[in-house]
Amino acid sequence: MFPESSQSKTEIKFMKVLKSVGLTPKVQHRFEAMTLDFAFPEEKLAVEIDGPTHETSYQRYIDRRRDLVLLNRGWRVIRYNSEQIHSNPEKYALEIKQELEKIRKDQHYDKKPYSRPAFFD
Repeated sequence: MFPESSQSKTEIKFMKVLKSVGLTPKVQHRFEAMTLDFAFPEEKLAVEIDGPTHETSYQRYIDRRRDLVLLNRGWRVIRYNSEQIHSNPEKYALEIKQELEKIRKDQHYDKKPYSRPAFFD
């Protein structure tokens, strides 16, 4: 994990909101050659906050490639731009919380043991 000083002001503000809704992501989490703004490694959920530098066509291309790598490794990626976070951080923190609940429910379902239907007996 990188020191908090490597986070943007928007990311620092958003982390406080995430904590207020009960979420504790890994901050500046290293995954392979990437650094993810916020990560929930157990659930394989990455949350990226894109500032103005992400508006260039080159940076959008890089972001898409990163997202594809993550998707191919089984991760889900949620991207917000900094304007969204500034306008309504609680809304987006709750979206992330709902996505995590959905992922956890899906993971729990996937871990249930297979039960043989009665008509096979």
